[in-house]
Amino acid sequence: ANGSILICDIEKRAIKKIMNGHTSSVDKLINMENGLLLSFSTGFYDKTLRIWNVSESRLIKTIDCGNKIIKIVVLLKNGDIAIVSHEEYKIMIFDSVNYNLKKELTHQDYIWKIEELPNGDLASKSEDKTIQIWKKKSYEKSITLEHHAPVNTFTYLSNGYLASAAGNKTYIWELNY
Repeated sequence: ANGSILICDIEKRAIKKIMNGHTSSVDKLINMENGLLLSFSTGFYDKTLRIWNVSESRLIKTIDCGNKIIKIVVLLKNGDIAIVSHEEYKIMIFDSVNYNLKKELTHQDYIWKIEELPNGDLASKSEDKTIQIWKKKSYEKSITLEHHAPVNTFTYLSNGYLASAAGNKTYIWELNY
């Protein structure tokens, strides 16, 4: 069936079990701890993220993204899940225990990237010409890095700096981590 997750026996080349739940094709999978699998589609139909216990072939939780297309999903080191929906100005953080909405982090325009930094803080870039750094655990905004144009990209450098590009300029930010 469309959107099914098939558990297969490699030796017999046969389907052992089928996990149903998605209403359209799954195009993203993320391996979680303890044998859990996170699945979602970035398409227009199924606007849910699902967490499965693969060994038990059982759906653990469905996270409904409010009729919004899922654009970005990041599994954080503490087990929390960060989700950005298409055409949204917010990052939704779901807790690692019950997968309930824990916090919403907002920008002033579309969000195009989120990344966990080595110290556990979360960084996000937006069309609002900023990179926001959010504190680990509390997810309170700690730093705003302003740019002259919408941010194209950013990356953390191993020497404690964050490099970003906006328009025709590249910035190097000392984070002091």
